Amino acid sequence: TKKNSISSPIECQCSHLTNFAILVDISSRVNPKPQSAAINRALETITYIGVLLSLLGLAATIATLLFIKSQRQKDVSKYHIQLCCALFGMLLVFVIGIDRTEHFGGCVTVSVLIHYFTLVAVMWMGAEAVLMFQKFVIVFVQITTQFIVVLSLICWVTPLIPVIIPLAIDRNLLVKRTVPDGY
Repeated sequence: TKKNSISSPIECQCSHLTNFAILVDISSRVNPKPQSAAINRALETITYIGVLLSLLGLAATIATLLFIKSQRQKDVSKYHIQLCCALFGMLLVFVIGIDRTEHFGGCVTVSVLIHYFTLVAVMWMGAEAVLMFQKFVIVFVQITTQFIVVLSLICWVTPLIPVIIPLAIDRNLLVKRTVPDGY
């Protein structure tokens, strides 16, 4: 629902918590309620288990696509390997670095690497979409090794631009630093 009058800002309310509603729910940021340590620990455990299972699945996918020759020779497998490597890198940085952000440099490093690997994954998803278009619509297209090398350079180098620009301007833009009460 939306409430709006000339004197008050728009207020959004939601009476159900579907996945999207949870993502856009700002009530916890506006009126934070403290969670118990047990709930925080359970959420942390579930997160680590999910990420570790994802890492195992990605590693198995990469190994399967690399070591089975009939799969390795397919065009789509070359794209999938790159996408899986990007996702693996992002999740690995998350698992290793999410608790190592006490120092400003560590926080910036984790932020930059997660940002970079996420953008690389998005680029490879787009490349796979173009490949599907070529295979299903154009049909008789030949994917050359040179094309895959150029595409790899584009997908791995282009994401450096939006990652490096904020670093060059001001590395403090990448992280939100909070100061504990009493300082």
